[in-house]
Amino acid sequence: MISSLIVRTAAAVGIPGGIGFMASARAATQLALGSVSAGPGEMADVPLTFQSDADPVAAQVDIHYDAERLVPGFANSGSPGAFPTVISAVLSPGVVRVVLYSIENFPLPDGRVAVMPFRVLQGAPEGPSEITVSQAIVADESATRLTPVNTASGAVIVRADRAPMLQMPVVSASGQVVLTVEGTAGLTYTIQVSSDLVQWTDLASGVAADGILTHADTLAPGQSPRFYRAFRVP
Repeated sequence: MISSLIVRTAAAVGIPGGIGFMASARAATQLALGSVSAGPGEMADVPLTFQSDADPVAAQVDIHYDAERLVPGFANSGSPGAFPTVISAVLSPGVVRVVLYSIENFPLPDGRVAVMPFRVLQGAPEGPSEITVSQAIVADESATRLTPVNTASGAVIVRADRAPMLQMPVVSASGQVVLTVEGTAGLTYTIQVSSDLVQWTDLASGVAADGILTHADTLAPGQSPRFYRAFRVP
């Protein structure tokens, strides 16, 4: 459990009963979660954005989620070696604490400062799963707690992915076979072809814009039999 954090010049972010703070009322600081969509079994990288007119060097926030729909990963900066340093720990089912800090006491940058990943559980009901923020603490390099801190909630929007369905092929006047896959908008699907239902070869892959992926098999004329199948690309 992360109970407190002290950066090198004694700037601190902690919990009640842990590190003490001097209080300072300055320009407002905001920590906000974004909203992303994901299907069962997928990861949803929820962005955490930061904005402040002051110069805080560390921040701590508790993120609340529905443990019956989501499983948290480890918060990170979004790319290896990126600033600031980000660590996290689950305090209890449904609550994960995220700490952001600068070892060199550089001010935290405005914009996206962290990514909080969640895995959507299989069987999670479709719809938005709200993610809220509490216990937001921000401190400057002198260990002064900056107030006020405004927060904004986000969500993981759980979508019900449709299993891909390959419609009845349509043969054009030139003998080409036009294939249509119905699936979930924005997901990628692959169409494969076989002559014996044993050996399968990739024919086409693409994103199902508006839930539809269409491809014309130009090699179909003169080849028989020819079988097709479609599946989602993980």
